[in-house]
Amino acid sequence: MTAEAHRSTPKKNARLTAREAADSLSGINPGWKLSGRTLVRSFTFPDFRSAMVFANRAGDVSEALDHHPEIRVSYGKVVIATWTHSVSGLSKKDFDGCD
Repeated sequence: MTAEAHRSTPKKNARLTAREAADSLSGINPGWKLSGRTLVRSFTFPDFRSAMVFANRAGDVSEALDHHPEIRVSYGKVVIATWTHSVSGLSKKDFDGCD
């Protein structure tokens, strides 16, 4: 990696600029959206049980990544919102696992 590329690559724990967040968004699943300093995606399911199974799997992935989003569950719907609390915004780590 060149010195210039190294300087322009954000660290996992560094807060991303709006431009860096938008650029990172293009590299993940298109269902994810930026909402201020948060990355959000809604998932729909045929029933509550399916939504809970998915939410529990998302929790397992989050635990493995040691990065814990807000997960809201309602009948047939799960909304995941993630941001890095320590930087009060988005970091590279928020985009991990969003593919």
